[in-house]
Amino acid sequence: MKKFLIVLLILTVALVSVFADTYYEKGDTFFSVNVGVNFPTFLFFPNSSADTFVSGFNGTHYSLGGYASLSYQSFLNRHLALGGGIGYGFNFSKSNLLFATVPITVKLTYVPIQSYNFDLKLNANVGASVLRYNSERYLAPFVSLTVNPTYYFSASWGVGVEAGLWSWFEYYPKSSTYDKWEDICIGAFTPLTVCLTYRH
Repeated sequence: MKKFLIVLLILTVALVSVFADTYYEKGDTFFSVNVGVNFPTFLFFPNSSADTFVSGFNGTHYSLGGYASLSYQSFLNRHLALGGGIGYGFNFSKSNLLFATVPITVKLTYVPIQSYNFDLKLNANVGASVLRYNSERYLAPFVSLTVNPTYYFSASWGVGVEAGLWSWFEYYPKSSTYDKWEDICIGAFTPLTVCLTYRH
């Protein structure tokens, strides 16, 4: 997955010099729907006496999961758009327990490449996510960085793919019951989705 993201970044830089035109104006908007899968990337437990860093399917003990999201944004200028989004992701653990996340974020998008038929969006989402593992729930800070090339088959409608990394942070204070610090966890998953966009 890292090699894929590096190749995608190199292609992005190369295409910027080819497509230097601007298509969007201040006040233009777009609405996107994403559906796809997410891959367990890593879990980091700084206070753990066992494994502090685990990765992939075998390390995290999570299965391939699903992810869907909705977002709406408006352009602040020709290249920057600001808005918000909500999503839902899920995976199952090795013991078949559900891990789910519902991120609610502010979304900032930079569009370096844009034309009538194609654009490339670089997205940053910052907010909070409701996490659920089995019956436990927790509200955690959430951040994601993604890349989204989109082909427009009409003036308004486009389809593309979106990939990147999203991460959350869990902090549990000292437990009076057990007189110890509970796990602090930084987790990350990699979404790969098909994105349908309507722009106006």
